[in-house]
Amino acid sequence: MGILMKIKRGYDLFLGGLDRALSYLMLLMLVIITYQVLSRYFSARPSSWPTDISTYCLVAIGFLAMGHLVRTDGHVAVDLVVSHFPTKVRAFLEAILSALATATCAAIVVVSAYVTIDQYSRNVLLTASDFYFPKFILLAFIAAGFTVTTIEFVAKTIGHAISIARGDYSRWMAPDEVDADGPDAPEKLEKEI
Repeated sequence: MGILMKIKRGYDLFLGGLDRALSYLMLLMLVIITYQVLSRYFSARPSSWPTDISTYCLVAIGFLAMGHLVRTDGHVAVDLVVSHFPTKVRAFLEAILSALATATCAAIVVVSAYVTIDQYSRNVLLTASDFYFPKFILLAFIAAGFTVTTIEFVAKTIGHAISIARGDYSRWMAPDEVDADGPDAPEKLEKEI
């Protein structure tokens, strides 16, 4: 097994672990919010910390899940106009947009990493709640989430470039453009996915 395959396998294992961790974090949020609701109902003095913890969990989930959405094409895409373009035009547009998204995410990684390090070095705390929370931890979620998203957009951009270079536009074909008996038949496309 080559070194690139080992890196890819390790990265895939990391993403699988990240997905599981985010699932557990959502479960933790559910328990915390349930506790908060019950404490408001049964206690004369309900706790306010559950709101803060739930907010921090939500920030972590939102940013750390972005890469998964890019990988699985789970993000919202408005393609009302683009869907009427010819297949090759759609392919080139998606490749260009993927490259632009890569550059944008990479720039956000650099800025957010810089701000995270700055907040850590100055020991900035969030003080709007009942307890003090280091601000750099929330910012680290932003940097980490955009790092994974950048990696996913790089992979997507490379995949688009390879497909276009090979003249394989099947991933951009609309269902009515696919030849039922040809090399882009739905059964063959499903096997590739």
